[in-house]
Amino acid sequence: MAFAEHVSTIIDLERSKELLDKFRLLLETTKDIVLLIEPEGKVVEANQAALKAYGYSREELLSLKIIDLRADLGRKDKQQMRVVKEKGIVF
Repeated sequence: MAFAEHVSTIIDLERSKELLDKFRLLLETTKDIVLLIEPEGKVVEANQAALKAYGYSREELLSLKIIDLRADLGRKDKQQMRVVKEKGIVF
């Protein structure tokens, strides 16, 4: 790899880190609940607003599935999870 390519890669990594830091700040300071959920429904990440709203510790919340938090999803779980896989969803 040429020197210019190394420099370009380093700059790209720095920009990516800056964007990630901004994204984290946004997620942690918003008053909105933000949950990242795997297609199978498992909660894999949650912001402080979610922890406060649901009343769980971080470890507890990350051990749950979305249907544990939304009992009404039990009836429509498969249909909504299909939508999540295809285009995402806002609950």
